Order: sequence, then structure tokens, then C-alpha cells
Amino acid sequence: MLHLVLPLTITDQTNIDAYKPSVSIGFDTSGLRFISQFDKYAVFNIFNFTDIPGIPDGTDVSDLTRLLGVSVIMSTVLQAAHDCIAYVSFQIFFTFPAYSFFSSFYGSSLFSPSAFTTFIYFTAYYYDNLQMFGNCFLTLNRFTSIVFPLNHKAIWKFCFPISIVVTALSSLAPCWYLLTTSSWYALISDSENSGYAFTTDNDKYPNFSNSYNSAISSLVTCIICLVLNAISAVFLVYHTSHMTNSTFNSRKVEMNLFFVAALIFLIQCVQGVSQVLIHFAMEAGDIDRVLFIYMLVPWINDFKCLSPAWVLFIVSSSVREAVLRTVPWRLIFAKTTSFASPLFTRV
Repeated sequence: MLHLVLPLTITDQTNIDAYKPSVSIGFDTSGLRFISQFDKYAVFNIFNFTDIPGIPDGTDVSDLTRLLGVSVIMSTVLQAAHDCIAYVSFQIFFTFPAYSFFSSFYGSSLFSPSAFTTFIYFTAYYYDNLQMFGNCFLTLNRFTSIVFPLNHKAIWKFCFPISIVVTALSSLAPCWYLLTTSSWYALISDSENSGYAFTTDNDKYPNFSNSYNSAISSLVTCIICLVLNAISAVFLVYHTSHMTNSTFNSRKVEMNLFFVAALIFLIQCVQGVSQVLIHFAMEAGDIDRVLFIYMLVPWINDFKCLSPAWVLFIVSSSVREAVLRTVPWRLIFAKTTSFASPLFTRV
């Protein structure tokens, strides 16, 4: 079954009719069911700093502030809040419309071309840019904590408010024109089971390309994060080899936070690669390749928006234990054993 959802770049400089599939497309919701179960973990644990390896259980907010600094905590909270809002917005306005089950709702007059639909389409790009540029500053924060540990807090006491403003403005630069461009829901195909996807008026700004801007933004942010993470990794390898046990333990939290930021960067690189590939496919007029990448977008977006939660699940044993405790093991084993033959019974 094919999973076709978000039209972030599929209609860019292209008539949506060109993407009508020649075969019947169904929608597999198994991934969404899994993601919805994982949402509970993501939303409730994404703010839990005590799940970061190296931070003792029971550490309160004041201790965390002294240990990590206000900039780390506020940056993580802001990015977590953004990820949650972006994920919910993505599901409501992009994932659900692609399913024919909701076509009567999203095809109603409520979603006729208006300032509301234009704003929703704009926010899809803006949220994506916010995460990319925000992760650059989060990576820079980890970089200064490792390379300039003595000046780290002083640097971010001054730079933190500036980083918020720069992130907001730099995220607006690649997609500002979408606020003044009419956007609306259009049928993906003429079939009875067709869902809806966003399209926009490309004639207003013929020299602007959504896919090109997204690809460039992804490349720039990924290169910045790659350079910062590479330098931080070199410093970690060099300095940890000369550290005593006490010094190593005191910097263990900083090191673990760096690894978390690096893993998030690798996950978000997938989004950047997809944008670059879809841009070149559209430039080459390769409709099949565009459609193939387009079908992968919802999975990439889910993985990207929930990347902090996935990373914590990988690196933190306490998080894994918390998630596993929510699994109804008794019911699972009860169903499994119910199929077994009762060779031995107690009288």
C-alpha cells in the first residue's frame, strides 16, 4: 500500500494534474497507528531533562539551571513546543486531507481558498525552517559548551535572545512570499477515492521555487551543523583522552547532550536529502521519481518532528524502561499462551 500525504513541494511550478497516478493508490495507516501510540511518549517525555543520560533522577529545575544553564533549558523547551505544534498541525491539515475518508470535510466551503488556507500552507514551510535553523543554534550551544566551556554561559547570556530573533527571521526568509500567494486544497486525482492536497498559485512569483528554497535551506543548515558537530567531536576525542575520572564525570552531561544534538542532526539530514532529491527530480521532469519521494514525505516528517523523542529512546535507558512499562505485556503473553496446547495442567 502506498502512503501519500504532504504536498510541500509536489505542486511547485507544476500542474497537479501531472501527478495523477495511473494506478489505484491506497493508504496504509499502520504507520500512523504506531506514531499515534508513540505520541504519548513524545509529548510527555520531550520536556523531561532528567531522561538525558548523566543527569540523576530527581534533579529539580534549580539544579538543572545551574548544571546546564538557562539557554539550554529554554532552547530545548522552545524547540520541543515547536515540534509538538508542528506535528499536530501537520496531521490535521496535511495528513488527514489526503485520505478519502475525510474528503467531504476538507472539500467543504470551510476550506475554500481564503487567508486561512494560505496561512496554513505558509506555516508548513515556516515550521520546517524553524526546526532546521533552531537546531543550528542548539548545535552551536553544544559546540561552545565543549570548545569554550569557561566562556559558555557568558556567551549565551548575551547570544540567547539574539538567537531567537535570528531563528525567526531566517526561517521567514525562504518562504515569506507564501503569505501573499493564494493556496487551497485540490483533489489529488479524479478518482472517487481521491483525497486532497495543498496547491498554490505559482504564477504570482514565477521566479520563486518552493523546492529550491527548501533544498538550499536544508543544505545550509546541514552543512553548518556538520561543521560544528565535527569540531565538537574532535575536541571530545582529544580532551577525553587526557581527562581524569572526576573531570570526565563532571563533563559527562555536556558530552551526552552533544551526542543527542548530533543524532538529531543526522535524523534531520534525511529531510534535507529528500528536499534536494525532489528538487532535482522536478527540474528533470521525472514525475515517477517525484511521486515516489512525495510518498515518503509523511514518514520523514513524523520521524523529523519526533526526533528528540526517538533520540532519547535510543540513548536513555530510563526512557526505554518508561516506554516498555506502558506496554501491556500481560495481555500480550495471555494471548500468546492461549494458543498453546495445555500439555500440563494442575489438578
